[in-house]
Amino acid sequence: MKDEQSKLDLNPQSESSEMTNAQDSSLAQDQEQTHEQTQEQLRHPLTEIWFYPREAYRALAQHPLPKLNLTIAALAGVVQVLASGFMQEDGQFNSIMVLLFSALVGGSIGGIIGVYLSSFLFKFTGKLLGGSASYARLRDVFSWSSLPSLINLPFLLLFLVIMGNGYFDPKYFETHPGLIVTLLVAAWGLVSLVVSIWGLILMVVGISEVQNFSIWRAIANFVLSVLIIVVPIVIIAFAVGSAGL
Repeated sequence: MKDEQSKLDLNPQSESSEMTNAQDSSLAQDQEQTHEQTQEQLRHPLTEIWFYPREAYRALAQHPLPKLNLTIAALAGVVQVLASGFMQEDGQFNSIMVLLFSALVGGSIGGIIGVYLSSFLFKFTGKLLGGSASYARLRDVFSWSSLPSLINLPFLLLFLVIMGNGYFDPKYFETHPGLIVTLLVAAWGLVSLVVSIWGLILMVVGISEVQNFSIWRAIANFVLSVLIIVVPIVIIAFAVGSAGL
């Protein structure tokens, strides 16, 4: 009888131990799921920015990636310089080495500076409209909205290889009629148009997200910022032209 009573007395402890083990197991599973969710969020921007930009910008708010922001901005600047030299009318570049050096050094630095200046300008104009985004979140927007422009890079490098110094010549096709290059340039023109529009959409959606604006107010933020840059330039150009300088 004593043995049976002892066994009965041990049962509550056994049940308590089992409950503790179950709780520990549940806690471990929750921690593992949280870790997996965190890792998913860290991968989130690169996979989601293309079609789910709001989710991407929210993930960046939780897990900032400043080094990747700078990398994207620098590469976008490189692309911009390379594109400016393609079949140029003003003869700014006449050497592939000069173009590549300008793109890698000037373009990358300019791309990063552009992101910082844009974040400053849009924070100022956004504040006038009731926005509350931080500089860091606006830098996310301007860095990641330029990501689609990197699709231009393989095309431009391919043209440099195929066309050589003809890359700079606006009359290249008059002296080098070729179906393949013509089709490639036409395809790039279409791709460039699409990624430019898509980058603009990502920018407007990003402004809406980080400033807590509607899409229309985000567009107003964009237009106001552009006007602050364009209007003084137009006034100065008009004044210079009127003065005959």
